[in-house]
Amino acid sequence: MLPEPHWERLSSSEPADVCRRALVEYEKDTGNYCVQLLDRRVLVNPAERSITWGGGASPDEKPPGFLPALVSAVYLIDAKEMEDDGEWVTGESLPAGTFFFRGHHALPSAKIAERFGNDRDGFLAAGKRIGGRPVDMGDACIELQVLPRVPLRLVLWLGDDEFPSRVTMLFDRNVHVHLRLDALLSTAEHVVAVFLLEGGKDD
Repeated sequence: MLPEPHWERLSSSEPADVCRRALVEYEKDTGNYCVQLLDRRVLVNPAERSITWGGGASPDEKPPGFLPALVSAVYLIDAKEMEDDGEWVTGESLPAGTFFFRGHHALPSAKIAERFGNDRDGFLAAGKRIGGRPVDMGDACIELQVLPRVPLRLVLWLGDDEFPSRVTMLFDRNVHVHLRLDALLSTAEHVVAVFLLEGGKDD
């Protein structure tokens, strides 16, 4: 599921160091790192080269797909022992972000605008359903704790006769310390997929 170099880096890391940097738990009896990814727990086991859902996953549920597996593993490898900066910025405002987040690397927030652009209540309900909390920003905003050191905000701006609805994705200014830009893009794609597929369900 993951490139071998990722497994090798995780296998050679000290669990205490990984847990301190990434704010995760390590189960000595199973060899699992327990990563909180949005509202799900992901179990990453370097020795067994396995990534599974934890805590309440049904027996017939499919294992994590490529995006949640990649995001969880890369976060364990690269996260640093650094607190949030507290300033929210766009992906383009991050170092090298202007050049990276363009074309097929553009952040996928437009997909949320297409689905919830004129449905403020539905947008907020979807965000709450996957563990988000409303924040006073834009016409509606949901803050998600995607990973222990990676918060993210989705800001909805309702459209009018002149301008279409749009959604802005905001990150803590220090996010690039924990996730390189390619991994951050994968993280954003996972968030959007969960928001649309899981958060969009009716109660």
